Amino acid sequence: MREGGKRPIRNGGGSSDEMRRAFAVQTPQGTFDGLDLALLDPADDDDRALLIRAEHPELAQAIERGDQEIVVDDQAIDPTLHLTIHEIVAKQLWDDDPPEVWQTANRLLEAGYERHEILHMLGWAFATNVRAAFEENDPGDSGYVRALALLPTTWEQQHPSA
Repeated sequence: MREGGKRPIRNGGGSSDEMRRAFAVQTPQGTFDGLDLALLDPADDDDRALLIRAEHPELAQAIERGDQEIVVDDQAIDPTLHLTIHEIVAKQLWDDDPPEVWQTANRLLEAGYERHEILHMLGWAFATNVRAAFEENDPGDSGYVRALALLPTTWEQQHPSA
């Protein structure tokens, strides 16, 4: 569940776009795979993907090993799919499209959830909507907006140990 107190994203100074984008992709620091992360541009899709991968070194290592599944916190995950969903959510936040993603992130921040858990919640809502579309229960965009509105309750029901 919650790992700490509120994080002042909205009240942290700067424009709304800057705050939203800072939430989507953390400020690049250090190195990853021999790259100076500060040289990467989070506005560039490929650079943003590298920055997200750098936030998940254990998943990046699993992908390099060719692992299609790893266990994290007693849960089996596909590392490539996990990072792909992070990239999708980061792009939605970066572009503010749909705007309900950022609105939901702010609501969850105000409720005391940490950034990374919120990204997982947003990704879960997105993946749930995609799964429904493949199962021919096509909820469309309104299904995604509904799934976002139901967070964190639906997330906590599906992830009781989170």
